[in-house]
Order: sequence, then C-alpha cells, then structure tokens
Amino acid sequence: MYIMVGLRKEMLLDIADDVDLTEKLLREEGVFVLPAYMFQKPDFFRLVVTPPMNMLEEACDRMEQF
Repeated sequence: MYIMVGLRKEMLLDIADDVDLTEKLLREEGVFVLPAYMFQKPDFFRLVVTPPMNMLEEACDRMEQF
C-alpha cells in the first residue's frame, strides 16, 4: 500500500521539487520515499504505509522534524 503526498513548496525552505525533497529527506533524516515524478506526478512523493506501526510513527516523526 502506498500514499501519494503533495508538496506545498511555499511552506518548505530550500526545496526545489519532489526529487530534491526525497534526496534531502534520505540524507538528513534517513527516511526513504519515492519522488512521484516517476509516476508523472511532479511535486508529490510516494510513501509506503505497510511497515509496522512503530516504524511508520518514527518515520513520520523524522519527516516532521525535517
């Protein structure tokens, strides 16, 4: 299962697009998401929602910090 999440770039400092977001999120917080340009959905990213709940909560916490 996946969820597509839209970016509100005006709320993100120093984020150019979905590719930039995914690279920085992985490098800075260790959270891997897919840039949705791969699915013809620029300015979205794809998040897997099937890991155990504790892992999802930790990933969401890290994304919030980011």
